[in-house]
Amino acid sequence: MTEEQARRGLEKYWLSRIRDARVLHSHAYEQLRRIAESFEQLPADARFILARARRAERAAFLKYWRAIEIYASLGRESQPLEDDDQLGF
Repeated sequence: MTEEQARRGLEKYWLSRIRDARVLHSHAYEQLRRIAESFEQLPADARFILARARRAERAAFLKYWRAIEIYASLGRESQPLEDDDQLGF
């Protein structure tokens, strides 16, 4: 395997990790949004529900961002993969 093939393999791997993390973050964000919208109807002692949803969304976002950082750190010496434009690069 050449260095270029190895790099392409790593790029494809991290693109799939980015996609998975983006889906996870989208679900966590949507749940946080729904809980926040109904927050007024929640009992006063249920604030932990909103706090837990915020923590889950933040953790999902950090996982997504970390995958993007790793992908970007691979370097862009090779030709961009066709999925790069979907990620905003």
